[in-house]
Amino acid sequence: MRTPMQADDQALIEKLRARDKAAFATLVRELHGSLVRVAMMFVKSRATAEEIAQDTWGSAHASLDQFEGPSWLQMLFASEAR
Repeated sequence: MRTPMQADDQALIEKLRARDKAAFATLVRELHGSLVRVAMMFVKSRATAEEIAQDTWGSAHASLDQFEGPSWLQMLFASEAR
């Protein structure tokens, strides 16, 4: 199954950097569950895990012009999870 976060997907990266709403919605739809699952490894409540994921998406949206791929999103996630 192909996901938008493949490192070779330059078209998606360009759309995200251009603040394409549909591209961002696709990114969230495909990766939100994964962010929550990873957050659940560090916190006890699902509500807190959801909050960390939402904060990550807020940070991501605010800095989409800097989007570089999976490592960029992981860095934002780690920052929010602290």
